[in-house]
Amino acid sequence: MNGYFSCRRSTGNQTLLIFRQPYKVARLNGRNHYVDDFLSMRSRKVHSTTIYRLHTRQVKASASSDVVSNLLQSVGFEDASTASLILAKTAGLGMSLGAVGLFSPIILRMVLNRSGEGISLTTFWLQLLGFSSVFVYNYTKNFPFSAYGENLSLAAQSLAVLVTAAHYQQRAGAGFVLALAAYFGWMACALGGAFSPAALSAMQVAGTAILTGAIVPQIVLNHKRKDAGEWSVITALLSTSGNAVRVFTTLQLTGDPLMLTGYVLGFAVNAVLLFQIVHYRRCGAALRPAGRRA
Repeated sequence: MNGYFSCRRSTGNQTLLIFRQPYKVARLNGRNHYVDDFLSMRSRKVHSTTIYRLHTRQVKASASSDVVSNLLQSVGFEDASTASLILAKTAGLGMSLGAVGLFSPIILRMVLNRSGEGISLTTFWLQLLGFSSVFVYNYTKNFPFSAYGENLSLAAQSLAVLVTAAHYQQRAGAGFVLALAAYFGWMACALGGAFSPAALSAMQVAGTAILTGAIVPQIVLNHKRKDAGEWSVITALLSTSGNAVRVFTTLQLTGDPLMLTGYVLGFAVNAVLLFQIVHYRRCGAALRPAGRRA
């Protein structure tokens, strides 16, 4: 029987099988699998080694100890790959933990100032829906938590900012409460398996578009007011750098093009917002002494 593989590495929604020869049959968990049966297969040569990338929904086997040993004892391409994977998982977990306090500075500023001035409710409604959509998509796809964990805490924080800002802006009426009830109902259905895989993919696309567009109302509001209001520069900086890190971790952990597109666009719009905050506050600081002299 030919086609035994010498190394296997799982990376999110893909499994890397390394063959010493370009066989058409792979033996996995005691069963024979024809390479042609797998979806999204692509191959390339690396030092006479043929590498096939296959979706893990077709390959559900867990890595055995001998496979792990082969992986860790490999040289060249495999070593660099393993180091990148470990770095990506570490960075991903760091992102998930660091995101816990991302919007806390905004909430703190509102509470201390007893004001929701300059906070766009539209932006945080969109962010709540966007982060929730991305979380549901990744959760149902069984991606590693390190690849998307921050979306759960960011959705919760967006909800907290939304409620706090609506309270101080005196806009937490019956319509607001009804919208919140609809949101929680939608989340219950999504996590309960009420949506098809196609609907979940559409949800991810929508989430990407929403998160990109969510910042736009805030950017427009800042431009009109020539001021960033209660938006925190720390939050904007963490959002910008976080999206940059997520571009790397997505490439290493899942390779999902929908997620990658979202993080690239997220980096761009958050960078614009960060520039606005720094620019307008510098301008404001420069004008205040002049006003006092007058």
